[in-house]
Order: sequence, then structure tokens, then C-alpha cells
Amino acid sequence: MMEFISGSAVLPLPAEEALHKREQYWKIELPAPYKEFIKKMNGAKPANAAVPYDSRFESIERFLCILDPGAGNAAENEDAAAYDIDVVMAPMIERLGCDEDSTGVYILPIAKMEYGNFLAFEYKDAGADPVVCVWDNEESGDFDPVIYFVAGSFEEFMSRY
Repeated sequence: MMEFISGSAVLPLPAEEALHKREQYWKIELPAPYKEFIKKMNGAKPANAAVPYDSRFESIERFLCILDPGAGNAAENEDAAAYDIDVVMAPMIERLGCDEDSTGVYILPIAKMEYGNFLAFEYKDAGADPVVCVWDNEESGDFDPVIYFVAGSFEEFMSRY
């Protein structure tokens, strides 16, 4: 079971309403186990989480967070704002999408990894049950994301590491 550095979660923790707004904006449904995780461990840093994929290992630096602008936490969490999912996705949205005409999210980054890659949910054919993958930042091109399968679900991923 994954362990986390005490006190590393970003406060205030997101409320259900903030998660629902993001789901609507991204046009996806977050998996229930992930919602429960982020409501308790928003942006937390794992103590040690090396993830194997494609014959390599890469450690998770920090899970991404959801900051709720309505909660007034932007000023208090300026450093953590760099790890907000929307902030992370903004400059690389074309590299996360599968075509120019798609709306909503195809690949949702959920954790920053040590070499510039991201642990992510892949939603292409998954609906509310996305698979967990590593999105390779360096190998991906515009509308040509490169991903590596890690686990069939968030729950499976968390039980392994």
C-alpha cells in the first residue's frame, strides 16, 4: 500500500461540488476510488512510489491536486498551484488529445513523475473506468500521445504500490 509524506496534501481538500465541476468541464467521470483519494490526499507526495512500465521504473514526485478557486485557496497555495490538474494540462493539451476536433479529456494527468512524464487516466474507450497509464511527455507529439499501460483501474494501481 502506498505511503505518503505526512502533511503533504494540499488544503483545503476539494469538496464534491468542485470535483463535479471539473468532471463537467473535462467531459469525463472520475472513478469513485480516485474521488475518495483526492478528497483526502489532494496533491500529496508519496514517500516512495516507483512505477514500473515498458521495462523501466519512474518515481512519482507528487499527485496532482484540484484547487477550488471558490474556496479562496489560490493565494495560500501558490506553490501547489503549479500542481493543479488544469494548470498542468493547459500548455500540453494538444499533446494529450487524440485529434483536433475532440472535446473533453482523453488523457487526464493525475501525478507528476520524476522525468517529466505523468501518471494519467486514459479515457479513450473506458467511460467511467479509465485505465492508469504513464503518458510519455518526450515521445508524445501534437494529437499523438504516447502512453504505457500501468493498471486496469485506479484501485488496482493503489493496491500494487
